[in-house]
Amino acid sequence: MASQAQQHQADKIVSLASRVMSLAQRHAAATQEGGDGTTARAALCTACEELAVTITAPEAWLCQAAASSHTAAALAILLETDIITRLCETAEPVAGPTLLKDVGDNATPALFRCALRQCAASHLLDEPVPGHFQRNPRTELLHDPYIRDWIHYLVDDGLRCASWLSRYAAQNDYHIADERHRSAFGLAFDTNTPCYDYYHQLDPPRGQRFGNAMEGYFRMNAPTPIEDIIAFPAVCPEDGVVVDVGGGRGHHSLRLAQRYPRMRFIVQDYANEAPSASSIDPDPGLRERVRWIKHDFFDEQPVRGAGVYLLSHILMDHPDRESQKILEHLAEAMDARSTLLVDDFFDPGDRRFGSPQGNTLALHLIACRGTAFRTMEQWTALFARVPVLTVVECRMLEHGRVVMRVSRRDGVE
Repeated sequence: MASQAQQHQADKIVSLASRVMSLAQRHAAATQEGGDGTTARAALCTACEELAVTITAPEAWLCQAAASSHTAAALAILLETDIITRLCETAEPVAGPTLLKDVGDNATPALFRCALRQCAASHLLDEPVPGHFQRNPRTELLHDPYIRDWIHYLVDDGLRCASWLSRYAAQNDYHIADERHRSAFGLAFDTNTPCYDYYHQLDPPRGQRFGNAMEGYFRMNAPTPIEDIIAFPAVCPEDGVVVDVGGGRGHHSLRLAQRYPRMRFIVQDYANEAPSASSIDPDPGLRERVRWIKHDFFDEQPVRGAGVYLLSHILMDHPDRESQKILEHLAEAMDARSTLLVDDFFDPGDRRFGSPQGNTLALHLIACRGTAFRTMEQWTALFARVPVLTVVECRMLEHGRVVMRVSRRDGVE
């Protein structure tokens, strides 16, 4: 006879399986009707995950979670040896020795066999017959060079920083200082140089990959474009200037330039010239309206009175003291008609549920930058430090994203 606990567990599994079936039918109906199946798919994924947890023995689930770093390490090996690229080149299964032929004569087959099977166990690729490996839809995503660099960044830099996170936290008494300090990134890379400076000054190839990775992040996660959240024609003249502060390779500006054919865009970052390649391949006319200038946002803003100043995923990387300086320089450059758009993240705190994706990004930020997402109360306190600015509109979106429209107050210095 089954114990009461066992019977309860069995009943729960049946109930969850029934719920999964119901949600699967709802998702199929939404897909057939041509509607947006995002909500139905999210509910189905949540139910499937709950069923998987319930079916799996607690000790097995705990060990699987604790050893998850091995999957990232295995994927890093396959990316760095171009095995993933070779898998993407054919739809047919490929024998393990064939995948290794260009790795080197001294390569140990057991290492790669373990790496391939670890990734197959996580459904990142398939092993249809023993010793033969095949791409699947998740592998195929890595054929895109920008997405590949984003994932490679996560399993290389991200994994290294995450492995030092607990030690970093303990060394700082579990306090994240509101000033520059040695983050887990500094411990992982044995440097006192901040992350972005390290990438651009000390390790340019890694910096190049990081730049590509940011494009890959936006392509892979497909967040709602900021222009679909805040209508640009309402905040910027038809032929106005948009300053993309810390805009990197300019993927936001290039996308916006395609949509608004008379607006002009200035991308400010480490480089004063356009990148040699971009995930958006604009025509020459588009490039004429987007230009790059080298600028450090801790210095005085050289472009005065622009229609829009865009800070996309910038302030999250900096503590309040540094963020205040960035905002003060922008406030000095703005006039009464200027708009500052801040696209960032917020910590939902204890009053609402966060998303797994948002929480993962938050931990990644703490490890790599030594900063945490701000609560909405902390965002309010930050803007209070720059009283000449006022938040006119604030949109809190999924996965902890927040978009703020900010203006300069009249008569306030």
